[in-house]
Amino acid sequence: MTGIDKDWISKQLNKGISAEEAVIKAEKVRRDHIKLQEAVDIYDQIIRDDEKHLESMKVIASRYGHESGGMMEAAGGVLGGVKSMIEGVTASEPFQTIGDDLMLKSNAINYDQVWTEIFRAIGDEQSAAEMEQAALDDQGHHRLMQNLLAKIGMMEARGRKAEDRHAA
Repeated sequence: MTGIDKDWISKQLNKGISAEEAVIKAEKVRRDHIKLQEAVDIYDQIIRDDEKHLESMKVIASRYGHESGGMMEAAGGVLGGVKSMIEGVTASEPFQTIGDDLMLKSNAINYDQVWTEIFRAIGDEQSAAEMEQAALDDQGHHRLMQNLLAKIGMMEARGRKAEDRHAA
């Protein structure tokens, strides 16, 4: 891969790695505080897949010179929105909590797709395929969360509280 700015790619991927780590932490906190069993099950699946994506991102970043564990300062603005959402993680009601996470998942899909295109453009098909798989997984998560959000909204609109673990 000649003519490729590996340093830029490594730094950008590091931002993604830092953001993914923060999102996984937030997902775990949310899973532990939400009282709707269906949501807990969905979060368990998302956390497993996101941990797999994180490992893939670290492998991809290592191809571009990133050494794990030492570049957290590169995260900068990427984490700003994630951190503010984490801070309010336990205070939100289920409808708001899942809505917030749905927005984060939409953002993840966008980045997965953009990185897939970038890697294809520079001839790194292996990394492109790994990011494309992450995008597919995230799209599935998005659909699950969207359906769950609608279900919670319908319950709440009918006066049933979604906090009951067995309500759904």
